[in-house]
Amino acid sequence: MKHRDHLGKKMVNLMIVAFLATGAFVTVEGQEIQELSTLNAITTDGTPTEIAIHLSATGPIRGEIHSLDEPPTRLYIDLPNTVPAVPAVTDVEFGAVKRVRVALNQSSPPLTRVVIDVEDLASYELVAGLTERELRILVRKGLQETKAFRINALEWHRQKLEQLNQLLDRTSKQYADATINIAEKQQLEIEWDLKKTELVSNTPSTDFDRLHELLLTTCLIGNAITETLSAPLSMTDIESALAGASMLLGEAERIVSNLSENLL
Repeated sequence: MKHRDHLGKKMVNLMIVAFLATGAFVTVEGQEIQELSTLNAITTDGTPTEIAIHLSATGPIRGEIHSLDEPPTRLYIDLPNTVPAVPAVTDVEFGAVKRVRVALNQSSPPLTRVVIDVEDLASYELVAGLTERELRILVRKGLQETKAFRINALEWHRQKLEQLNQLLDRTSKQYADATINIAEKQQLEIEWDLKKTELVSNTPSTDFDRLHELLLTTCLIGNAITETLSAPLSMTDIESALAGASMLLGEAERIVSNLSENLL
């Protein structure tokens, strides 16, 4: 009987260790031990006017975002029951975000604080991620027409122009080939759609409206071309569409050149 009790206690201890190792919720003597999460990734993406900061962890994370100072120069979010496993400082220097700082603000129970240093802040928003292990912070920059802001916006549009020129060249080669490569056609569809999404998500200032419109229209044409590449009866229309897209990018290049001369 004593042997059975000892074995039972040993099994219970093993189960507790196993549950804790996997980060599951477990109850011991009527007390619930909450899942401990580790903040293990911070990534950023976006445009000069809006940048997204992605927080990823090994378990559920939650929190509320707050601002400090007036006008705000810092945002912060406290993540309860979470420990950091990311660099203490992540330099961003893009859009309204200068850097992201992370530290263990409290050890028992653990509390991780994420601080975002900002400038020219217009607005911010905390958004749920695709899973409970992710959070996304959207930081929007005020549209002050500073020279630095205009140069950043010009460089962003210049990069998109270069990418669209390369994508249009690849699309033209697909049309010129007698045999359509289905895998490449599908890849082109994905890339045209991605570029369109990037442009749609960006709100340009007035000086960049026409340039932005040309790039977005080119993406719409690219989408239409890739959807009809494998249809023999539409080849004449495809040829016209390719020529039209090329003309739009040519006009976009002239606008970029003029903006560069005015800014520099």
